[in-house]
Amino acid sequence: MATPPTSGDSAEGADNVMNLNLIYSSGQVARMLGITEPQLNNHIRRGNVPAVAPMAGGRRIWSQADVDAAREALAARAAAPGPRLREEAANGR
Repeated sequence: MATPPTSGDSAEGADNVMNLNLIYSSGQVARMLGITEPQLNNHIRRGNVPAVAPMAGGRRIWSQADVDAAREALAARAAAPGPRLREEAANGR
């Protein structure tokens, strides 16, 4: 008699293992990105980071894909040439 497949034995089981649907708060995302929550909010307001729509209570809930998109956007911004006088002054450079 064959044994029933376990979560690692089928493609469907593998999807369930990989699809954890993790969610993060803005504070957690800011720490993951190495910035403060107010800095993250400023980046969102300025359009430097893709906006995540607030939930009914006004809080943003971030998926891992949202975090990855924010990380890529900030990395692209950092690599782009251009004046950053205000940021450099704030960082004491």
